[in-house]
Order: sequence, then structure tokens, then C-alpha cells
Amino acid sequence: MDHFYFIRHGETVWNVENKICGETDIELTEKGHEQAIETGNRY
Repeated sequence: MDHFYFIRHGETVWNVENKICGETDIELTEKGHEQAIETGNRY
């Protein structure tokens, strides 16, 4: 059986600043980069 995963992006600068983001590409924080790497290694 195939699996399909929905994974949210890592932490962004705007997440930290409590700003709402729609379609704008915002940089990941250092923590966000670490989260992305950990998630990639997990799946």
C-alpha cells in the first residue's frame, strides 16, 4: 500500500513574529531548517 503524507513547513521568521502569511515565500529560521532536515530523515 502506498502512503501519502501531509507535512507542514518548518518554522518561518513570520511564525516567530506572529504574522499571517498567504502566498509569500518567507525564509525558514534556523529551527525551521533543522525541522525540515529531521522530517526528511524520518520519511
